Amino acid sequence: MTSKADGKQGDKTARVHTNKSNRKTKERLESKTVFKSVLDNPFDVKWPVIALNVQNTILARVVELMQGTAEYNLSRHKESQVKRRTRKKTHKDSAAEGTPMQQDTEAGPSSVPAAAPPEILQHVTVGINEVTKRLEAQCRIPRQVLSVSDGDQDMTDAAKIPSASARASVRIVLVCRSDVDPPLLVSHIPHLVAACNCSLGPSNEIMKLVTLPKGAEISLAQAMGLRRAAVMAFDETLSQDESLRSLLCSVPPVVAPWLTGIAVPPSRSTQKKSKIEPPRRAQVLHKRLEPTHIKQLRTTAPKDMRAAKAQRAKGRAEAKAKRKAKEGAKKSATKKAVV
Repeated sequence: MTSKADGKQGDKTARVHTNKSNRKTKERLESKTVFKSVLDNPFDVKWPVIALNVQNTILARVVELMQGTAEYNLSRHKESQVKRRTRKKTHKDSAAEGTPMQQDTEAGPSSVPAAAPPEILQHVTVGINEVTKRLEAQCRIPRQVLSVSDGDQDMTDAAKIPSASARASVRIVLVCRSDVDPPLLVSHIPHLVAACNCSLGPSNEIMKLVTLPKGAEISLAQAMGLRRAAVMAFDETLSQDESLRSLLCSVPPVVAPWLTGIAVPPSRSTQKKSKIEPPRRAQVLHKRLEPTHIKQLRTTAPKDMRAAKAQRAKGRAEAKAKRKAKEGAKKSATKKAVV
């Protein structure tokens, strides 16, 4: 039942203020659109440019591979809801009777055994946070970390993280870039993929980053029985699918040239050569440097620059005269107060 006040409030529209402002506004001069060259960040990794038909074909193939996962996820969600309701009801009954609540272990044997998850879920990672964790762990594995010990020996980071290295490496990352709002949530993924590709060995396969068309998140979420599926990662097993491999051939790799070779420490032989042949070392370093990136900034400028300069000079003179008048009024007021 709605009240009259609610009905009136629903019929109201936003008030539009058309009155002129009381603040002093500057005289607007005729302006023109100009472009200014400014320096851009050279360490920004760009998203790969993929044809729309390739994106749609990859999305259709991924949805086809996810068959059977929606039923499993939905059934598991229903089971968790039933368990939560049963646990809550048991807790209320025990609190009302004043008896301690029994543990759920007694109801375990009589409950229906859960269905086995599909095998494909073992090779898929879903979610922005989960995919980010896997990519960060994969970037750390091949790097060498110097540790202070008795023998001053080097320890690899892979030895410190056995759980991360035991999992299969990620080879395909799918991002529903057009469906993510704000885009800042997935802006770090190209940098992580580039870091993983730059730390790969000669025998490893490069990681591919794929952007999917608008509306892909809904299709993937429905295919998997989840609420959201903005980012997905496939490991080496799923990357061997023939259909995906043929489609990914047209996807350009994401790399960061300034990271290539940094993870590999220089040997003593290269250090000796660098001392003997400084020009050769300068050429190697020059290849690692990233060229200057210049972007065009769109802005406006007055058509008549002389009139604009004269207007600014006039405004400064008026402000200066106003400030002097205020200072003179303050001095005269203080003199009168003293007298």
